[in-house]
Amino acid sequence: MGQIDEIQKGVQQALVALQKYIEKSTNNIYWEWSQDNDVTPIIFKAILRRQFESLDVISHLVEEKKGFVTVPLLRPSCEEFIWTKYLVSIPRDIATEILLCMELREIHKSLEAEKEFSSEDAFKIFGLNSYLKKITLDKKRLRKRWENLKKKLEWPNSTSQSPLPSILWLAKKTGERKTYDYIYFASSRFVHFSTHELMRKCWGDPSTKSMSINSIKFNDYWGHFSLYWGYRLFLQTVILIDEIDQFQDVMTKEDREMFYEANTCVVKSGRPPIITKEELLFPFT
Repeated sequence: MGQIDEIQKGVQQALVALQKYIEKSTNNIYWEWSQDNDVTPIIFKAILRRQFESLDVISHLVEEKKGFVTVPLLRPSCEEFIWTKYLVSIPRDIATEILLCMELREIHKSLEAEKEFSSEDAFKIFGLNSYLKKITLDKKRLRKRWENLKKKLEWPNSTSQSPLPSILWLAKKTGERKTYDYIYFASSRFVHFSTHELMRKCWGDPSTKSMSINSIKFNDYWGHFSLYWGYRLFLQTVILIDEIDQFQDVMTKEDREMFYEANTCVVKSGRPPIITKEELLFPFT
């Protein structure tokens, strides 16, 4: 069995071992909505569920030899980890206010984007008119809430239209600058035009002057990268949100043993570098 197969099976085994914990944390949750409710537990549980499902998708794509498409899934996991680390470091009521304001702002932006794209008739057919009017009336009050948050938390002045601090600022604030820079760099080449990433698909034999272009050469490499970092970010987020002893209480003895064995397997696989010596054999000059 190759290294990529071992780490894939290790990650999948860890996911199976953690399944009961995720199901208990995210299903049949008692919730009574009010404007003053603390939404942080719900958001945190949603983060756990999304990261669990994302890692499961990565694992299955790697198993199907499609690891080369998995790296973009690391970007939201990294940002969720950094945001979680920041939110647990500030008073809960302020964290709740941030999340509620973010939700209102994102809904408003989505409504405006749909209104901009849709015809007047289509927007009405979708039944969105009344919601846009209501939330537009609340814009002034929402702006005041953002101003209060910025003052309390000493956020820097933003050069963008967003009232939020940048993810880079949050990464620095939480001591995760190196992690953010690394994952941001790795994932950027998949969501932006990248000659280096395109050239990674081009391999041949100089002696025969023949070349083939496909994704298979870096399939295992990117699969390993995504499994390692997806697992690491997920586990770090779990520990931030819920003490390790608490999620172990949900697991059976067999689940715990399976998890420890899987964790050891993933750790032993090691962190793959962001660039390999093989691709540097290309005559650049």
